Amino acid sequence: MKRLTILFILALAFGQAQAKVYFVKQGGQGDGSSWASALGSLHQALQAAVYGDEIWVARGTYFTTSGTNRSLYFQIKDGVKLYGGFAGQELAVGERNVEANQTILSGEIGTPSPDDNAYTVVFTKNVSAATVVDGFIITGGTANVQAEGDVFTPESCGGGWYNIAQNGTSSPVIKNCKFIDNHAREGAGLYNIA
Repeated sequence: MKRLTILFILALAFGQAQAKVYFVKQGGQGDGSSWASALGSLHQALQAAVYGDEIWVARGTYFTTSGTNRSLYFQIKDGVKLYGGFAGQELAVGERNVEANQTILSGEIGTPSPDDNAYTVVFTKNVSAATVVDGFIITGGTANVQAEGDVFTPESCGGGWYNIAQNGTSSPVIKNCKFIDNHAREGAGLYNIA
């Protein structure tokens, strides 16, 4: 029994030691290993991050796409912690100022009209409470497809955030976030579906 306990503690410690912080800043062209070498793409950081990793995002506006594909969104994986509100030189999450350093996740693409915006801005599926989104303004999602009957997809629901628990649960932690100017048939700001 002692041997199993020691192996479990070592595995836990090894897993924690492997956790990374990815830094994202507008105009960044680095590998995301520091503010000085920040990534410029939030999507790139979200793709690279795994359970236990953190993504620190500096102030600015980050769009679901640089093109016009309305079906693209920011997908947060299980166990990834996404923090906004950084000026871009902080050494700890507690040093950021969310109000002064507004970090915006935007679905505003195409023309200035909301009619061609991204359907949803943030997407989560079957994530645990180890998944955190903290310090963002989530705006511009427009889930405006008129689906017939009981069809609840990101194209018609959850303009700001679409959270799906498929055959299970999905319980992300949302802190210090504002949902502004999102539109949908149902759940304009946030839509939960099981």
